[in-house]
Amino acid sequence: MGFAKITHDLTERMRAEEKRLQAAEGLRRSEEQFRNLVQGVEAVENRERFLTPSLLVPSKPT
Repeated sequence: MGFAKITHDLTERMRAEEKRLQAAEGLRRSEEQFRNLVQGVEAVENRERFLTPSLLVPSKPT
């Protein structure tokens, strides 16, 4: 009965995993920036909705 030794070079697998992790981190940052942008636009829209009606009502002449 014999034994066979099998070795694998994991360098490529490790490089691919590192690239995957970097891409996932880049995607997370991009999503966070987009979410912040959308929240900022929503805040401006809400502020405009709150302020605009009072600006559209003509003032009564005195």
